[in-house]
Amino acid sequence: MSANPPLAGRFVVEPDGAWRHNDEEITHERTWKLFSTALRRDDDGRYVLAIGRERVFVEVVDAPLIVTALRLEDGRVRLRFHDDTYHLLNPRTVRFQGNVPYCEGRDGLPAKFSIAAYHQLAEHIHETEEGFELRLGDAAVALPPQTN
Repeated sequence: MSANPPLAGRFVVEPDGAWRHNDEEITHERTWKLFSTALRRDDDGRYVLAIGRERVFVEVVDAPLIVTALRLEDGRVRLRFHDDTYHLLNPRTVRFQGNVPYCEGRDGLPAKFSIAAYHQLAEHIHETEEGFELRLGDAAVALPPQTN
């Protein structure tokens, strides 16, 4: 008999980064952090929780990663996610949906900025004649127009 049951049921990542299994929030911190770091996208773009040989599809309501803080290091931005993992920001991936910034996070997964992280990011956004740009160190990246 296996000590751990296979992954089964309905898994959802909520807009605030909370994980749910069969409509019950997963509150055990080590469990949801493990799930967050084991989340991938398959070749069809679906989210998959992959632990060992176990695989289960995951519904992601918004973005699976939440940027909670950022820090400028040697002209580059280091992002901290809600699951205590880190990733260097590629400024060219920053985009806005309405007033909410998103970027590409670790393993190519989408990441949404928390309000606190957005305020940190906003310090580096400047208006130009053509629109807005993100200035980090010596680099400046034009930001795409907002989408709804």
